[in-house]
Amino acid sequence: MTKSNKINITILIVIGLLLASNGFLLLTHFNQKKVFYVNTSELISNFNYAQELEEKYKKIVLEHEDTIKELKVRLNAFALQTTEITDEDVEQYRKYELEIQNKMEQFNQENYELQNKYNKLIIDRINNYVYEYGEENNIKIIFGATDAGSIMYAEESLNITEDLLFYINNKYDGE
Repeated sequence: MTKSNKINITILIVIGLLLASNGFLLLTHFNQKKVFYVNTSELISNFNYAQELEEKYKKIVLEHEDTIKELKVRLNAFALQTTEITDEDVEQYRKYELEIQNKMEQFNQENYELQNKYNKLIIDRINNYVYEYGEENNIKIIFGATDAGSIMYAEESLNITEDLLFYINNKYDGE
């Protein structure tokens, strides 16, 4: 074996030992449980703030639906009250129909914008609480597991969803 081959083998052994020791350190680091995940769907759906905003949203949607129902009742009442249909009646009927259509479009847009606004408020608040939780508990990484598969597998012992949910609900409730 030549001197060059001995040096190359020595270098490979040193690199192998370095990689093995780094792997051991990484494994030790992960075993200290400083990397966790949460089920984001569960976290969001059980967050008190999200539930409150969902109730507000549902109430507004119901108010919109009631307004549309009232407009339709007015339209039907108008259609039933006329025995002989004139051109003016047809024109008025079309105005009522157009008003209903415009209101429906307006309400759909308002509902869409409100839902986006509420979603952003929820996500921002959760992100702030998760950051605080990570800092307070000396956690290195908190992954968010989603239905889209951002985490395909993790030991259940690394799941801190319940702990984090308890934390963020207490923070939100002012405890």
